[in-house]
Amino acid sequence: MTPVYVSGCFGVLHPAHGNRGVLICSSLGDEALNVYRPLVFLAERFAAAGSPTLRLEYYGSGDSGGEDSEPGRFQAWLAGIAAGVRWLRETCGVGPVTLVGVRIGAALAARAACEIEDVEALILLAPVSSGRR
Repeated sequence: MTPVYVSGCFGVLHPAHGNRGVLICSSLGDEALNVYRPLVFLAERFAAAGSPTLRLEYYGSGDSGGEDSEPGRFQAWLAGIAAGVRWLRETCGVGPVTLVGVRIGAALAARAACEIEDVEALILLAPVSSGRR
């Protein structure tokens, strides 16, 4: 595992030598804490299968730059996901990328995939059905 900063977002790279990348979009708040270890294990499995995998924390959350109270967080989160995909491509030499999202991260991954080229697949784990819940 290698800690990295991508456009102000803290991430952890699980290196591998394959040409397909994986970017894991976690949840937020308490849910992010609850899924931390399972997502580490999932990232390790993807890397063991040959896919360089980046676990990314959103701007203004966790160890990333920014503050939770800053305006425009939604767009900053989407921009962080796009930057993570670009970083995987430039640094690890991958082509197609799979976005894996958990809870609100699933919604963010699905939205980000609309604007990112060569997103090969989406894996949505326990996606939220309503933002109010």
